[in-house]
Amino acid sequence: MASRPFDDYRTAIDDPEYFFGRTTLLKYFRQNFNSVQVLLGGQRIGKTSTLRAIEWSMLGLPPDGRNSPFPVLINMQEEQPHSADQFRYLLIGRLRDAIGRYLGTSDETSWKDDLRRAYQRFVGMFDEVTIDAHLAKLKLKKPSTEINADAFRAAIRDGIEDLQERGFRGILFLLDEAGFVTRTDWGNDAWSHIRGFKDTDPLKGLVGLIVSGFRGVLEYQQRVGSPLKNIAKVIWMTDFEGEEANRVIARRFAEEREPIRDGDHAFLRDYSGGHPFLLQQLISILIDERRKGDPSHEAVARRCRKEHKQIFRDWWNSEGVADGLTEDARIVYGVMPQNGRVSRDDLQNRLNMREDPFDDALDILCGSGLVRVIIYLTHNAVRTTIVVA
Repeated sequence: MASRPFDDYRTAIDDPEYFFGRTTLLKYFRQNFNSVQVLLGGQRIGKTSTLRAIEWSMLGLPPDGRNSPFPVLINMQEEQPHSADQFRYLLIGRLRDAIGRYLGTSDETSWKDDLRRAYQRFVGMFDEVTIDAHLAKLKLKKPSTEINADAFRAAIRDGIEDLQERGFRGILFLLDEAGFVTRTDWGNDAWSHIRGFKDTDPLKGLVGLIVSGFRGVLEYQQRVGSPLKNIAKVIWMTDFEGEEANRVIARRFAEEREPIRDGDHAFLRDYSGGHPFLLQQLISILIDERRKGDPSHEAVARRCRKEHKQIFRDWWNSEGVADGLTEDARIVYGVMPQNGRVSRDDLQNRLNMREDPFDDALDILCGSGLVRVIIYLTHNAVRTTIVVA
């Protein structure tokens, strides 16, 4: 059997052929690029894959001069800048690097005609373009890995001018694993200059930011005095809806030339709750087990629990170490009916918990992919139902 891509679907998706769903989210980010967005979600729910999709979709769509930002994806946990000045240097360096890779790719492949090949080339050129070659305009002393706020603003302006000549309107920074920055003592300084592009800077409307993370980013954004407070819109990642999950199931079984049996769709959707990572792993386990015998769905579920028990422990986070559930979220989840529904008001009354911590716990549970909140209208009121994934 050939090896499955993305380390058996355990790592982020960086191929447009394998990315499913999130269509509304991608459209929203394209139309609202010149603002500050906080993209939140629990472990393995698809934040990095979504940022990748934002990147390739914006590079692949023809620039229209109005809603055409140039995306710059940076993983903060991998880069680990050690100061606000190095943070600014990193943003400019990766901007120039991305422009260089985009131009190099465009010389060989049409983004419009072959998005998949163009994006693979774009990603593959990562180590071929040096940052220093693009920073000569800043007249930095060599060697330099830091720039101050004034040089940062000048470099952003130069980058926008270059991009506007190629049909892009502005820049959209995609900062993955941004919790690394929120944990530092220089985080406020770093974010404050990004905030300036939204407030009074002459470049207002030309620079956007999507900050991705989970509890660390959420708690920082809500903190009094945070530069992101009151300017950033919080968007939560969610599980796949039924049709999105069905598309993933159909694609995986067809790809591995395995027939889908009666009950497979329901089992895979219901047991995974539509969580992207769990859905992919359940599909792999089900296919592998059927190639060895005729397992029951319950046997497949048991193997999934055994293989991924550490991941489940990290999500539950009883030790308070991993970026998983809070204590309040564990309490709320503990009284919810398994595989059932409960109204929001009934659940809150059952716990006798104040509204703010209760709502915060629900956000964490939804962002982790453990529950789904459904809001609907009746003839005389708005009703909220919580569904256990």
